[in-house]
Amino acid sequence: MSKHNEQNYIRTVVEKDHVSVDAFNDYLMRKPYSDQKCWEYLADIAQILSLLPPQPARLLDLGCGSGWTTEIFARCGYDAHGVDISPDFIALAKRRVVPMLKLQFTCHDYEDKMPFGLYDCAVIFDALHHADDAASVIQRAGESLRSGGTIVILEPGAGHSKTADSLAVMAKYGTTEKDMPYSFFKPFLVQAGFVNVRQLLRTRMLTMINLDTNVGPYEQIQHFTGLVFETKMNGLTSLVVAHKNEPKKA
Repeated sequence: MSKHNEQNYIRTVVEKDHVSVDAFNDYLMRKPYSDQKCWEYLADIAQILSLLPPQPARLLDLGCGSGWTTEIFARCGYDAHGVDISPDFIALAKRRVVPMLKLQFTCHDYEDKMPFGLYDCAVIFDALHHADDAASVIQRAGESLRSGGTIVILEPGAGHSKTADSLAVMAKYGTTEKDMPYSFFKPFLVQAGFVNVRQLLRTRMLTMINLDTNVGPYEQIQHFTGLVFETKMNGLTSLVVAHKNEPKKA
């Protein structure tokens, strides 16, 4: 049932929130700039870009939704392919395709085999926690990468499914919201043949404190240390980069 709800998310929001299709589509097409969390989205994208191989690498964007992330990757010079289970999202995303961009979209379940050839890198941005089977998604991503290819995954961590926002979304729209701490999905990466698996700090979570005070520098250090501890010990959030294992030479 959850996949059905993911596929029909736009229609469900329109029905439950009593908004027009045009108004919601307009919001989705202008995202991230239409969202109050715009700076957070852009900070995350900037960090992801810093971890990707150089352009014009072929990039697979899994669970791309309305395609705004895929479009940004394409505008940054990548040959970008967005995949999502929702036909409504993909229909919307295809409006972003213009001749000057290497950009395409396909409606496909990211838990199934992907017959789209090989990519240099794959991104899963806030989409793995919607999967019924996260291990399958990572396995499919691995199968889609060339040897040495890069995967970047950015997900909410422990406690995500219990937040007030997540509980409200699941009750209202019937979508899947799961905890996705690093400790949970790292084994899936190893099983899928990824090596050099690294967990990184999600930099947009670092609060900027005024350093022009006597205590400011110490408060900044304390906040940084606390964020590192929460990330490592409690799985607060997960930004992960890994590479597909290259076969050993004979």
